[in-house]
Amino acid sequence: MVIVYLGKETNRILEIMDSLSLPYRVVGDRQKGIPMKELLKTKQTSSGKGNGFLYLYKEPETNQQMLADALKKEEIFIPRVAVNTENNINWTLGYLMEIVEQEYEYYALKEKIYDIITHPDKVRLKADPFYRKRMVHAYSLLEDPETTLEQLQECYIQIKSSKLL
Repeated sequence: MVIVYLGKETNRILEIMDSLSLPYRVVGDRQKGIPMKELLKTKQTSSGKGNGFLYLYKEPETNQQMLADALKKEEIFIPRVAVNTENNINWTLGYLMEIVEQEYEYYALKEKIYDIITHPDKVRLKADPFYRKRMVHAYSLLEDPETTLEQLQECYIQIKSSKLL
């Protein structure tokens, strides 16, 4: 079973689900306050205004891969996906989507910082000691598994806003 929050995405996702014979439920903003275990039973649907989201409930890995391949083939990108766990089955749709969004932001920002580190401004790197320190600090944050989203955000802002002296 796949719970599908379409959000801004199109119904092409549902066509893909149908073509793969995957069972699904469509949910939207009106269901955000309902626990995931209850959404598996409901027939209610509504539209959503946020980013697309998929919740994979006890889908075998082969089905997950088929879905991922089909979405990729159709150039549909849904990076916000959760697989059911003992804990998140009791969370509301809204809370789970919020947690997944934070995780998405965290990894997207790590990717941006990694890109800056691997493609530094060579002029600034030679001339600006503050920029060099920020780059070293950024690297250390990427290597630390305890780094928070807030730390990454602050580091990114400092690197992007520091001026060449």
